[in-house]
Amino acid sequence: MSEVSEELQSSLDGFAWAKTEVLALTEGLRHEQFNQRPAEGQWSVGECLEHLYKTGHYLSIPMREAIEAGHTAGRYREGPFRYSYFGNWFAKVAGVQADPDKGKVKAPKLYVPQSNLDPAETVQRFQDLQDELSELTRKAQGLDLKRVKVTSPAFKLLRLSLGVWINMLPDHQRRHFDQAQRVREAIL
Repeated sequence: MSEVSEELQSSLDGFAWAKTEVLALTEGLRHEQFNQRPAEGQWSVGECLEHLYKTGHYLSIPMREAIEAGHTAGRYREGPFRYSYFGNWFAKVAGVQADPDKGKVKAPKLYVPQSNLDPAETVQRFQDLQDELSELTRKAQGLDLKRVKVTSPAFKLLRLSLGVWINMLPDHQRRHFDQAQRVREAIL
């Protein structure tokens, strides 16, 4: 396995963290607790994980296509990369917030989780996704992460640099892990 850049390694570390942290987050939760919402209009631990799964799963499809197209077109460049103001803003808004009560954004319909989830299936699906995102991140090594663009599956007009998406995903996962941890504390 070839080395990856520091930027990509940071995302790989985030995916590895999420793959193991999901076990600590869900340890000891019965089916009812996994699906229990702390209040009306709030997500359960399971719904937080299902949202993350849906986001990563649906985003992995255009990411894979963009990575393959980038390799085919020979769009290579070494970083570090500087992304657009909008791309950096988007990644920041999607990531961990200093104040979790501020900056809430309604999830696009594509990423809204279903309810009454099987804990074991949900956790396994989430862990498998971390492996897939890690694989894609490794395949992105050497590409021009700024110029290779990926269209959002939820908003077709939103095209961001591949590097923005790769950097955003682990922070977005941490955001919802923090949310799920607050839910866990509220219901136990």
